[in-house]
Amino acid sequence: MSDATDKLLAEQTQAVARLEEKLGVPKGLFNKLKDEDDWSFIIKMQALLETALTYLIKSTLGRDELEDFIEKLNLQGRTGKLAVVKALSLLTNNHLKYLGQLAELRNKVAHKIQYVTFTLSEHLKGMNEKAFKDFVLTALVLPTDAKFELSKELQEMARENPRLLLWMGALDCLTSVYLHNQREEQKMLAAIYEGFYVRSKLKDQGLGGLFQNRLSDLCSGKGLLSNVPDEAAPAQGPEK
Repeated sequence: MSDATDKLLAEQTQAVARLEEKLGVPKGLFNKLKDEDDWSFIIKMQALLETALTYLIKSTLGRDELEDFIEKLNLQGRTGKLAVVKALSLLTNNHLKYLGQLAELRNKVAHKIQYVTFTLSEHLKGMNEKAFKDFVLTALVLPTDAKFELSKELQEMARENPRLLLWMGALDCLTSVYLHNQREEQKMLAAIYEGFYVRSKLKDQGLGGLFQNRLSDLCSGKGLLSNVPDEAAPAQGPEK
């Protein structure tokens, strides 16, 4: 791999490690999954990604009390987690397609113990050329309508180690979840700083008591200007 690719992989891996901490899962879980057998990989990776989606939706809405409700949503379907993520534009269509593909694999192998010996390599052997190309591009979180041919090297890699291919796609998805959460936290910080600024300006104008509790309201998710009285309190004189 090139230096740029190595750097990107290191940054993504670091982002996922930080996300693991936020999710409360064992440290290094994601990296260890690529060494599992295919059946275990699919089951565990699906569980990790679904947990990340619950966290993504909850943190975006800013309502921790909805966590149990969000967890109980199905992943797919018109009212599932993926539908919520799509409606809120939290991930790209390519990410959603990857998550759907992995969910279909999970549904295929999870309900019968006979699938414990399932292998992705054998699964790919049963595909025609178009289905194989779509699987590879989806696994890499790339658009399936891309007008280019898969290189010989990529085809060989996909057939020899499709689990690694899916692991790389999951790395991209989890990195995107982490980065989106970081942006939401930055917005919150910006709002908090705005709250400090508003309060200081009002205090300068002799209105310091009007927004005394607005910062705590913001941090509790009520918003900067919630619960403002209909009639402003009488202006206080300058502090002595």
